Amino acid sequence: MLNRWRGVTPEPGAHATLLEPDGEGERVKLLALARSGAEPIPPGSAQLAGRTAIVGTGSAPLELLEVQPAGKRPMAGADWLRGRGGTATFATTMSAPGTSGIATSEPGTSATATPARGGAA
Repeated sequence: MLNRWRGVTPEPGAHATLLEPDGEGERVKLLALARSGAEPIPPGSAQLAGRTAIVGTGSAPLELLEVQPAGKRPMAGADWLRGRGGTATFATTMSAPGTSGIATSEPGTSATATPARGGAA
């Protein structure tokens, strides 16, 4: 997933969609990611590991260094996750163009990061 994120950063950018209990998804732009030495967690799950925010992928977890929630300014990933209660769940697949997951540049594929459309999230 990290290599897919690098492939679309800085342009067009990558985003992820949060899975909310009401079925609506909030879009979050992924501005900075890094490999994490944390224990593996399920793909799409995000949680705090000490002072860092990590997200599970199909292989090794990644650290969310900087994110930008829709309509807000960029912020540290750990600060954003703390504001959400310390956990979040991201969609991990895409079913059609215009739907969201966590990052892939090819709509309709199963993956973990989706290019952002347009400018800021």
